[in-house]
Amino acid sequence: DVNNAPPMVDEFGTLNLSSRSLSDKTLLNALMAADTTSMRKLLVSYNDIARFPASVFSNVRYLDCSHNNLTVAGSHSLKSFPQLEELVLAGNPHVTARKDYHYLLLSLLPKLRRVDNKVRSLYDWRRGRLAHSWLHSLPE
Repeated sequence: DVNNAPPMVDEFGTLNLSSRSLSDKTLLNALMAADTTSMRKLLVSYNDIARFPASVFSNVRYLDCSHNNLTVAGSHSLKSFPQLEELVLAGNPHVTARKDYHYLLLSLLPKLRRVDNKVRSLYDWRRGRLAHSWLHSLPE
């Protein structure tokens, strides 16, 4: 049965688990069933995910977790993706409604370059954080 076949990472390193009504637990089961060693891109948009499993997905560079139920506490689980460079987070209002969510992401994901397909704004946040740190390190 094709519907019961384990998910497969394609030849481009993409695992597409979008629109499968996945919860935290069923996401973990799907990831355990797949061979994720070559996974570079994980697509899990339009599910019901609040947090990611504690496993480390060190090869993943791109994550689309848009339109889920990721919470601020659940966003800390993004540390499972230490090499993440691009993140699509739109449609997770519990996280994106916070004014400082970009700083949270930068603290969790040091290699992050792009959030929701925006490069410049992420650069500005990094620069703002560096300027803020520099200003506070000046002697009085």
